[in-house]
Amino acid sequence: MVPQDKTPTPELVDVLIIGGGPAGLTAAVTAARNVHTAIVFDSQSYRNERTNHFHMLPTWDGKNPIAFRDAARQNTLENYETIFYENSLDCYHCLFCHGYEQRGSPSAGVLAIDDVAPLPIALHVARNAAQLAQFVTIYTNGDASRAADYEAAIGPSAPMAVDSRRITRFVLGPNQTGLTTHFEDGTTKDEAFLSHKPKSKLKSGSLARQLGLELTPQGDIKVSPPFGETSLGGCFAAGDNSSFLKTTPNAVNAGANTAAGVASHVQSRLYGQQSLSEFMQKQKPA
Repeated sequence: MVPQDKTPTPELVDVLIIGGGPAGLTAAVTAARNVHTAIVFDSQSYRNERTNHFHMLPTWDGKNPIAFRDAARQNTLENYETIFYENSLDCYHCLFCHGYEQRGSPSAGVLAIDDVAPLPIALHVARNAAQLAQFVTIYTNGDASRAADYEAAIGPSAPMAVDSRRITRFVLGPNQTGLTTHFEDGTTKDEAFLSHKPKSKLKSGSLARQLGLELTPQGDIKVSPPFGETSLGGCFAAGDNSSFLKTTPNAVNAGANTAAGVASHVQSRLYGQQSLSEFMQKQKPA
């Protein structure tokens, strides 16, 4: 096999993959398995770039995501001649990924704003937190109306409470662990951890706008299952950019499915036929 650093990037490739995270890496190796050429454009900026370990992926649980990305990239380059990589520039968000090490803590908090503000989501995150802490406080940051809705829905048996005071800042907690919440009234409260899912924004948002891709109300790229085709025919999306559940296993699964859909699309064009995705869309009831 010719080493890739000596193999020129082809002028025409079958697939362009934007993003070198778990979904993009999986899509690349899946495309390679069906003898398709692809270029992965990697900004080297990732949603979980500030974490030192990720979870729920067999053999990689608890390890550094940087090591995972490096190993996946190297494995693909060593085994396939058709995949090329190009660099491009342009609290706890998940209690399955984080929080286990703090299990049994006296109390934890949930910041119920942005994507966590809807009642079903806030209660879901609070229940996750209650698996790890003895008591959970849901903070609404001054939204008294929403706090009343939460209180009515919590029920008498849940180890939860709602705090509607306005928050001024968070600081690292005592002994450099946990965090301390400072309120507008001058009081503070210590928590072992705080769960919050900040509103996500597409790193490739300008590209999505240029292509005219339809987005979901949450701002993700809207795709059709199972292959992840977008509103633009022949354009597919996988991973955090098109999923409400932004986890590594989900991204890996989506990357594999999407690459299969891309292969079907490319191959169908060779013979003037419908792709699987197009056929399935036509079978949907009007």
